[in-house]
Amino acid sequence: MKTLKALDPAQAGEKTKPLFDEIEKRIHSLPNMIRVMGNSAPILKAYMQFNAAFNETRMPPKLRGLITAYVSELNGCDYTLSIAKALSQREDIAPEEFEAARQGKSDDPKTKSALWFAGKLVQKRGRVSALDLEDVFNNGFDDEQIVEIIGITALVVYRNYFNLATGAEIDFPLVKAGEPLVVPG
Repeated sequence: MKTLKALDPAQAGEKTKPLFDEIEKRIHSLPNMIRVMGNSAPILKAYMQFNAAFNETRMPPKLRGLITAYVSELNGCDYTLSIAKALSQREDIAPEEFEAARQGKSDDPKTKSALWFAGKLVQKRGRVSALDLEDVFNNGFDDEQIVEIIGITALVVYRNYFNLATGAEIDFPLVKAGEPLVVPG
């Protein structure tokens, strides 16, 4: 059966090599998802730019990580869920928070609203209702922040679909969608 290959960084083309180098310099590794995405330098570059845009938003990394966990759980993407868990400590996400987010839950009402809205976006394929929007507004989010929730949800869906379609080998400690973590306690 033919699958997409993860590029060897040493054999990457002239357009892909600098992108690989930039990622490796920033995160000190080159995940398989990136190595597969590198088969198209323009797509990898666009992905990197979309990711980088979130460094300039008001959305904190912690909320991005929690939304990533929930959306990846909804889409059944073990790869992206595994990355989200691996990065969760860096984003100050406690194991209990991560596990709750996978179910769309949070003790914080504003975070719960963001998760709920991201879940609606996924479940309704973007066709949220005026009531769905009203709910997220009523929980303290403004236009800019809602655009950012939509943006991170779209980025996570892309990651999910990419990894599900390509079958990129998971190179992080495995977290399987639908299977709870053992949370210390």
